[in-house]
Amino acid sequence: MMLSPSAYSDEGAPTNELSFQELEIIIGHLEIGTVVTKFFKNKQPDKRNLLFKRESRQIVWYKEMSKRNVYEGIIDLREVKEIRTGKSSRDFERWNNLPEYAKFEDNRCLAVFYGREFRLKTLSICAISKQECDRWIEGLHYLTRDTCNTISYPLQLERWIWKEFYNMTPDRTTVTLKDVKVFLPLINCQIPKTRLKEVFHEVNNRNNGELSFDEFASLCHILTYDGTIYHTFFQKFSTDGVIISLADFQTFLAEQGDSKAFKESDLVTAMFMRDFVRDPRRSTVADQDYEEGFFTAKEFMSYMFSQHNELLDPKHKVVNQDMDQPLSHYWIASSHNTYLTGDQLKSMSSVEAYARCLMLGCRCVELDCWDGPDGIPVIYHGNTITTKISFLDVVKTIRDHAFVTSPYPVILSLEDHCCLTQQTKMAAIFEEILGPMLLKTPIPHQKMDQEMLPSPNELKGKIILKHKKLPEKSTDTTSQTVEQPECCIADSDSGPLEKNGILYLEDKVKGEWVSHFFVLSDAKMYYTKFNAKDNQTEEEEEYEEDDTISMAYQPVPEGVPEYELHFGEVWFHGRLEGGRIRSEELLKQYGPSLGDGAFLVRNSDNFVGDFSLSFWRQGKVYHLRIRRPTRTGNDGKPVKMYQLENGVYFDSLYSLVVNYRINPLKSPSFSIVFNNPVPQPSTHERMKWYHPTKGQAEAVELLRSIPNDGAFLVRPSDKESGTFSISFRAEGEIKHCRIKQEGRLFIIGSAQFESLVDLINYYEVNPLYGQVHLRIPVTDDILTQIEQGLPIGEPTCNSDPSAKELKQDLYLVSDALMGPMGITVKSLQSYQSQEDDELSFPKNAIIKNVKKVDQHWWRGDYGGRLQYLFMANLTQEIDSEEAQRFLEENSADGVANGLQTKESYDVAGAEVELLKLQASLVRAQSVSKVESENVEKVERSVSVNVPEYTTSPSTENKPSGSPEWLLRVKLASKTETLELGVETREDALEWRKAITSISGDPLEPQDTKNYSEIEIRCRISKALSDQVVYCRAKHFNQERIVGEGRNPCEISSFSEIKAEKLMLYEPKFFLWYHQVMLSRLYPKATRMDSSNYSPMPFWNVGSQIVALNYQTPDKNMQINEAKFLQNGKSGYVLKPSYMRKTSDYNPSYCSLSDEDPVSLVVKIIAARHLTTRHLKSKRGIVSPYVEVEVIGCNQDSISNKRTTKTIPDNGFNPFWDESFQLHIARPSLAILRFAVYDSDMFGESCLIAQATYPLACIRRGYRSVPLKNGFSELLEMSSLLILLDHQKRKKESFSMVSNTVLLQKDRADRLRELQAQISEAELREDDTAVQLARAEFQEIESQMVEEFHRMAYY
Repeated sequence: MMLSPSAYSDEGAPTNELSFQELEIIIGHLEIGTVVTKFFKNKQPDKRNLLFKRESRQIVWYKEMSKRNVYEGIIDLREVKEIRTGKSSRDFERWNNLPEYAKFEDNRCLAVFYGREFRLKTLSICAISKQECDRWIEGLHYLTRDTCNTISYPLQLERWIWKEFYNMTPDRTTVTLKDVKVFLPLINCQIPKTRLKEVFHEVNNRNNGELSFDEFASLCHILTYDGTIYHTFFQKFSTDGVIISLADFQTFLAEQGDSKAFKESDLVTAMFMRDFVRDPRRSTVADQDYEEGFFTAKEFMSYMFSQHNELLDPKHKVVNQDMDQPLSHYWIASSHNTYLTGDQLKSMSSVEAYARCLMLGCRCVELDCWDGPDGIPVIYHGNTITTKISFLDVVKTIRDHAFVTSPYPVILSLEDHCCLTQQTKMAAIFEEILGPMLLKTPIPHQKMDQEMLPSPNELKGKIILKHKKLPEKSTDTTSQTVEQPECCIADSDSGPLEKNGILYLEDKVKGEWVSHFFVLSDAKMYYTKFNAKDNQTEEEEEYEEDDTISMAYQPVPEGVPEYELHFGEVWFHGRLEGGRIRSEELLKQYGPSLGDGAFLVRNSDNFVGDFSLSFWRQGKVYHLRIRRPTRTGNDGKPVKMYQLENGVYFDSLYSLVVNYRINPLKSPSFSIVFNNPVPQPSTHERMKWYHPTKGQAEAVELLRSIPNDGAFLVRPSDKESGTFSISFRAEGEIKHCRIKQEGRLFIIGSAQFESLVDLINYYEVNPLYGQVHLRIPVTDDILTQIEQGLPIGEPTCNSDPSAKELKQDLYLVSDALMGPMGITVKSLQSYQSQEDDELSFPKNAIIKNVKKVDQHWWRGDYGGRLQYLFMANLTQEIDSEEAQRFLEENSADGVANGLQTKESYDVAGAEVELLKLQASLVRAQSVSKVESENVEKVERSVSVNVPEYTTSPSTENKPSGSPEWLLRVKLASKTETLELGVETREDALEWRKAITSISGDPLEPQDTKNYSEIEIRCRISKALSDQVVYCRAKHFNQERIVGEGRNPCEISSFSEIKAEKLMLYEPKFFLWYHQVMLSRLYPKATRMDSSNYSPMPFWNVGSQIVALNYQTPDKNMQINEAKFLQNGKSGYVLKPSYMRKTSDYNPSYCSLSDEDPVSLVVKIIAARHLTTRHLKSKRGIVSPYVEVEVIGCNQDSISNKRTTKTIPDNGFNPFWDESFQLHIARPSLAILRFAVYDSDMFGESCLIAQATYPLACIRRGYRSVPLKNGFSELLEMSSLLILLDHQKRKKESFSMVSNTVLLQKDRADRLRELQAQISEAELREDDTAVQLARAEFQEIESQMVEEFHRMAYY
């Protein structure tokens, strides 16, 4: 967190510390709340009430006239990253043209930046007075720091429970059983309703059906605690088997190696134990006033999951390494295209991205500088549609944030595309804004000819420019030292960019053009798929602060059936089809076997809102009405009740039925207990798509014979009784979807259905997977058609036949080709339908599922139309392999993938032909020659597939965004041709000119009269060059470096591709190079989605500045975050000694002469509070599994990944108890990663949490692993519990290692193959294949372990 430097010290704390009493006064004032003016995005500033909630540590705001507890937005103080004074956010800038804007004085304004992603949200407000603003700033600063620094597990848990309690009680002070039932799935907790009711009544001390906060907290504690873990692993540490005494705890700490943390003192340890279990809402420990501390089993388990017991060694949370080594001896946290908040093509640029990266500890940021208006440069990703930001604003942001997180030097990597005039302006801005922070001369006592760079300590608080520098003899314009070719090339990640824009690739399969964004750069064409409709503007992309309303407190809706307690019960039959008559049939069917008291409850036929209870007694069926009278509740408000007999009322239908299942219903003539519910009608059993005897293997065989997407059947699950599976075809593959049955409900993901028939009917109309609907049930008729070699007929629907026409429009046409039994044809020419039942198609269209009606007319599927007629003589039959190959090569995605495999499309020396497209599906028409001085070739029409419109391009029904011109680019190799659609002739001419003239010289700056010849020649301003000291950008020349020696002041940049070709093939040279010189790596240009490459191989050859896209929450960015954990997140990590000096270290293989290898044992025990709330996609209750992986040197990254079993439907407190052994040759380079995945209903995985650590920073023993989201932000209360141990192996000779590595590598390769086989077999539920593969896997793994231990004795 950071505040304005004018009011706060460097550390962000107030310069005048407030006393405890003063802080309490301020916090009390914030709890009462104040009126502020809130600045919005899409509406003018308006008054809001703003207040602080102490128990949950949240800031909330609401409208003056609304209910006090109906909040518009909420901020969790755990998420606050920065508090700024003044009008310091974009929210203020949006409204600076308002007449009353001047009334909002700076000293009354503040902005709060918060969130758990890279892009932060903002709360921008103006207080009624300066005093009020200062009060909020002081209070928020203290409260945020206190909240974020709290590691007390009981206090964290209590705040979490308060948030959940508030969420259920916006206008009440208690929660009901129904509230809790709705709440539990939200926290991934699933328990039987009988157990829930039992726990509810156990904690409901007042026995009134409503829980206070204390009672609700007790319920959460009971549900969280799993006694199995304690009794299995930790009861052995208890002397009496009941509690963990002070002596017991000290014994445990000694075994863990944690005694020093408590100074090996009884008093310190006892004080810790008492403080840990103290009730956080009380200031005394009267109820826990004992001389010696002790833990109950629950309290000890809370300690085990707490941050006090974290896997990361606390000593690494501060700078702990030698910071006096040369700069080249450190890895440096580095960002690529720092200004971007999303992809490299169309995302928003923001000064806040610089603030975010610097606050995360990044020490090298990138500035892409281009000529801007008014003589001030702008920063953006050149020649793309990313937005532009002011260079001046960026430098100010860097100044304000550079040294908040870390005091060590920041490097500004300048990618300079500016003219000399604006370069000079850049230098002036650096000088004026950065002042003494800017390093312009060598630091004292350092000479430029010394052999090493200065250290991070010597460069503390300094900002270093990385840029090209003029030659030393810059006054001598004829000097041979001037290397013009090098000077004239900008220091750019992607080289000079000639042109960019929207072009089209033709999808010959679908007969349409697909838009792509193309960039012509350095004689290469880069591209990405691009939909203009999806391209949001800068304003649209920004977070709307009012979106937080979705996070605000939401009560459980009234009157929603699925939220009611009875809705899932077996005895509740809902709106039973047939009503009273059907209920009598069911009771007559089941009554004799179930006996008297057999019953069911259903919606009343005659009274809206009421219910009927039908039951069996002495051979007869009786019906009773359950009324819904209104009574006055405890709070004086009217409440709907449930009544079966006079004077007896219940708050829910569930409570009523439960009562009469225990207590008899009495009447003058009889007394009866409703003991046996009548089963739900199994309506699915009579459906043709249901196959009760089929297993997964048989289902797969059946679906293999039906190649259409949407083919499906339903069957009982092979793995789990009481569950079902839908086996279906989607995207050319066979998939299986799990259907859970809970009570009478059938659940798929988070969706609930009252019957399997309802479920299938729903997914006939709505997509089940991607865009695939269930459309072809596997029935006996379909199988007979296949056996007879007949084409499959039209889809059969379960619902009303009148719905068939509606559903047909929603079906997804199969992309899977017909197998050996089907017929596929390709059109020889275009055809426009003449009748409604005919197909229209372009040339080369693939028509599938063809049925030969007669000699002249056939039926087939194309373009969303199923079994429409077409003329046979316009097509030719092709086999499935040819059709598949054509689809792959001619779809737009196929063309794009072809380009992508080349990483770029080289157009150097290409010939470009310009042609006119005509708007006709049948043929292109001739056009006149276009006269143009810029066109040397004759433009002509061409017969190609064009969009489906039948009149001239100028007519109104022409599709928007369709190409009218074609660029046919013939490559120099003469073997390939690229056809690109262009919307306008003018744009086509520009592209043609750009492609054919890419070898032209860059334009000279227009205004050069004030610059010397050397500046003009090198395109470098002397003013900017003079500010470059230690990071002089220089093109890499290995021969020059070997011949002239290593110059520590030079730095070379390498693209990811170039680095792979050079560094990874000559590691010894680059290890020697990096001992003295710096290098910077950046992603290849084709990573337009801002994905990241793996930094590990480049770190392993010594590269210091490995730049990644901080805005992308991928695995490689998480590895980067872990790398810089080991030195207090300072942004600098000292490389191992064997990389800083000459040694026999080689990253290609592991010589063990300089480091002891390690054998690591990891046991995954359990987890708590796994959550998916941070994910954008809605998921049901998670079924988690954990993946443990080691990433390091080449040998360590091979086969060092293990996976636990999946725990179904439990993310609240899953229990695994699985162990793995990992062998690590280079511990100093290794990263240990825990990834928690949710296996969804399709058996597909989604990352829900992760934790990544340098191996050198972890502690052995039973440890808590706090889990983080993809952006490496902590997830509240979410953690793993593991047991970790390791042992060092003895050193051994290089030859033995080499032989062992080869042998182990072969074994590792086989393990990877088996792992893939196991995954595939599990997906298709083939238990036999899984067992066989696992057996071989375990045998090979044991061989590897045996070999590992055998070598440990040498």
